[in-house]
Amino acid sequence: MAALVANTCCRDRAVTAAIVLAGAEWPPMGGAYFTSTTPPILFVQGDADNVNLPADSILMYRADRTGPRFYLDLFGAGHLPPYEGRGPHAPVVARVTVDFLDRYLAGRRGAAAAMRRDGHVPGPSLAEGAGDRRQPARWR
Repeated sequence: MAALVANTCCRDRAVTAAIVLAGAEWPPMGGAYFTSTTPPILFVQGDADNVNLPADSILMYRADRTGPRFYLDLFGAGHLPPYEGRGPHAPVVARVTVDFLDRYLAGRRGAAAAMRRDGHVPGPSLAEGAGDRRQPARWR
């Protein structure tokens, strides 16, 4: 998904919001990431993921300096269980992604507060930024 909203090789301007689950840049695609304005992006990453390393998602989050961006850090989560509906992180991922889509696709302004509330629970954490280079906060 990141390539559809942030890579010069594949950017689709019809995409108005994106969720990147355990994302990483993929060099074989070519192009350059984050060279122009991006739509709102929610990055979701398990900090115990040994397939797509957390550092890769953090790098993408930090590189996106143009649009609203959020980083949901899933403490102790591996690569697939949080996105397959298994494990303790799955309900948080579901709630935060629905809140994100409600805010940026459905235009429900109250969903931004819901996203912050639903992502600020024991275990996972939600950081947000727009146009800065902060590392995602690790709220507990």
